[in-house]
Amino acid sequence: MMEICRADSAPLKEGPVFHIVKRALIELGFEVHEDDAGRRLGGEVGNLIATKPGQGGGEGWPPVMFSAHLDRVEGGTGVRPRVVDGRVRSDGSTILGADDAAGLAAIVEACRALAESGAPAAPIELVLTIGEEIGLVGAAHADLSRLRSKTGFVLDADGPVGTIITAAPTQYTIEAEFFGRAAHAGMAPERGISAIKMAALAVSRMRLGRIDADTTANVGYIAGGGATNIVPERATIRAEARSLERERVERQVAHMIQAIDEAARSAGGSARWNVQLEYEGFRLDPDAEPVRRAVRAAESLGLAPRLKSTGGGSDANIFNAKGIPTAVLGVGYEAIHTREESMPVDQLVLLARMVVALASAPGA
Repeated sequence: MMEICRADSAPLKEGPVFHIVKRALIELGFEVHEDDAGRRLGGEVGNLIATKPGQGGGEGWPPVMFSAHLDRVEGGTGVRPRVVDGRVRSDGSTILGADDAAGLAAIVEACRALAESGAPAAPIELVLTIGEEIGLVGAAHADLSRLRSKTGFVLDADGPVGTIITAAPTQYTIEAEFFGRAAHAGMAPERGISAIKMAALAVSRMRLGRIDADTTANVGYIAGGGATNIVPERATIRAEARSLERERVERQVAHMIQAIDEAARSAGGSARWNVQLEYEGFRLDPDAEPVRRAVRAAESLGLAPRLKSTGGGSDANIFNAKGIPTAVLGVGYEAIHTREESMPVDQLVLLARMVVALASAPGA
C-alpha cells in the first residue's frame, strides 16, 4: 500500500499507479489488458482488466470479479505515507489516498497469498478503474467483454471489514440556466429582470437535504452576474437528487424542475435546464450470490457481517447495471478525502484475507 500511496494518481492521470499494479499482476501470472476508456476520456491510461485461471482444483469454479479504482481525489499528489501507531497515514500535508489504495493493495496481496499457497481458488477477474472520483466514468466506459464473472465485489466502502453494501442510490444531476434582462442597477433597475433572483427563488422553493429515509437532494453550485451595478442577465445552478427508490428520485427531480420553471416564469424571465442520469441504483437481495458469499467469507474470518445500504455511488452501480451482480465491501479506512485520513494496518490485513476467502469459495 505504501508504494501505491506514494505514486500520484489524480483522476485521468493514473499512469504511475496503473503501472505499479500492472507489473505486480504480471509477476503473479495474470493476463493483463488495458481497455480504451482512457483514450475516450482523455486520460493517461485506460482501465486495467486482468484475468487468471483457477488453481488447485478450482479451475472449473465460476469466476469471481474484484474491483477497486486507481484514482484518488485531488490533493493526493506527493503523498508521503508512514505507519504511526498501527495506522498508515500521510505526513499531514496531503490526503493519504487509502480510497482506494487500500482496496488495490488488498487485492494484490490476496492474489499474492493465493499464488504462493497454491490453495484451491476460483478464476479471478480484476477490473481496476480510472476516473471513479469524477463520476464513475472509468467503469461506465469499461470494456467488460473479457469477463465471465456473474459475481463481483468492489472494495470501496466506508466501515470496517465485514461491512457489505447491498443497496446504493440512483443519482441524477440538474444544471439550470436562468435568463433575465440586464439593466443599470442604479439608474433603471425597473427595466431589468434579475437572473440571480430567479435562481434564488427557485432554490427557495425546492425541498432539499434529507427528503425521506432513502432520498436526498442538494444544490451545490450557484453563479451569475458580474458587477454590482448591473441587474444580472444570467445565472446558473447545479444540483443533484438521489434515492434508493427510482420512483422517489424521479419525483424529486420533477419537483426541482417545476421550481425552476415556475421561478423563471413568475419573474418574467426564462430558464433552460438539463437533467443527467449519472448512475443507476441497485439493491441486492440477502440471498443474492455476492451477498451470501460475502457473509460466509466474513464469518469464516470470525467477523460479524453488517449488511447496509449507502447514500453514495460506486463502480458497483455501473457493474450491476451492466449485468454483473456486485456488492461493495467495507475497507476499513477512516476520514477519507481529508488530511486526517488513515488506514488501520489490521483492517488492511483483514481485507486481504477477505479477498482470499471470497476467491477460495466454489460459489454457486
